[in-house]
Formats: sequence, C-alpha cells, structure tokens
Amino acid sequence: MRALQLFGLVALAAASEEGCLPAGKADTILDLENAQLSLNNLGGLGTGGDVQAMILSNAGTTGTLTTEVAQGTSFDIMITNTSEYKPINYGNTGINGQFLQINMAPPEPEDIYPVSGTTENVGTFQICAVKSGTGTSGSPETLTLDSLPLTFYDL
Repeated sequence: MRALQLFGLVALAAASEEGCLPAGKADTILDLENAQLSLNNLGGLGTGGDVQAMILSNAGTTGTLTTEVAQGTSFDIMITNTSEYKPINYGNTGINGQFLQINMAPPEPEDIYPVSGTTENVGTFQICAVKSGTGTSGSPETLTLDSLPLTFYDL
C-alpha cells in the first residue's frame, strides 16, 4: 500500500531561539502533533458536505514576516486535491501522530507509461495556510507565510 505522508517538522523550534535570526524575529512554526483534523473530506470522500478538503485546525503559529496577522497567530492548514484523488482506503487518511497521511491507491494498468514502463498514481494537492476557522466558510482567507517547513514521505 502506498501513501503520501506529510510530516510537520515539530522538532524545528523557532530559528530565533537557535540564534539564526536577528533579535525580535521568529519563524513560522508547523505543529501537527497538536493540530486537530476538523474536516476530513478530501475529494468529497469523507464527511463535510460541500467543502472537499482536509482542514487541520491550529496547525501552527505565524512568524514575524507574515503580514496579514500578528506574529504568533494560530493558523489552519487546508489541503484540497487539484486532480483526481484515488485512495485505496480513505479511512487511513488523516493525522497520525506528527504525520498527516494522505492514502493513495496503487496505479491502475492504464497508468503505466509506455516508454519507461514505470507506473504512477499521480495526485496533485494544494496546501494553504488559512486564518483559523475560515476553511469551511466557502471563502477561506489564505495567509502568506514566511516559510512552511514540510517533509514529504512516499511509503
């Protein structure tokens, strides 16, 4: 079973604590371990009505270079699919400790590329930081973050 997993680098503290940033400056912090999965309806396969997305509430806090809100403001992460999304088991899609797992089905025979002979099940996703509580409103208020520390695993 293949799954795309997003991992929030919880171990990365604000760089200003390490002396990497000038005094009074702080990085954006992503903390999936303390986030809540408030909506799990990626591709319309879960529950959530008209909003087809995953929303991680209180997924992090903003750094000093985010201009739309004050430093230290909590934000949500909103993930939507921008292509067809085919899971093998949607029940495995969600938060798993410090990981966010997006379950993907294995490729179908028609997904085999004729030249290379390789197979792929490609899914594309949009990951946005939004003001807390606006993801399900129909008009999510996106934030421009100074950084968003993510690592992707394909297991």
